Amino acid sequence: MLASIVIYFHSSRVSNLFQQLRFLQKNEPCELYQIILICQDEIELVVEGFHDVKLICLGMLDYKKPFMCNTGVHLAESENIVLLDCDRILPKDYIRSNVLSLEDNTAITST
Repeated sequence: MLASIVIYFHSSRVSNLFQQLRFLQKNEPCELYQIILICQDEIELVVEGFHDVKLICLGMLDYKKPFMCNTGVHLAESENIVLLDCDRILPKDYIRSNVLSLEDNTAITST
């Protein structure tokens, strides 16, 4: 596995999450990446067609983004971890180029 992709999600952005998951499914080979989706409420219907997504529901408590990210990082199976907000619009090779940067020790960050 090349990397774990951790996506943190709030229920107000369901359509954005669906688009992001479709993009990842279409452009990134699922056997190379682990996708972990951290959310605060039940959204099984959104991820129903995405079989390779590990869904972690924290419940309706008001968890902040750092806690959600840390939970995803703790569950990641790869040393290479890509953190994504659920409404991030990604260029086609975003994940692959980030992983290559991590492996070459030229890691980059973006905000």
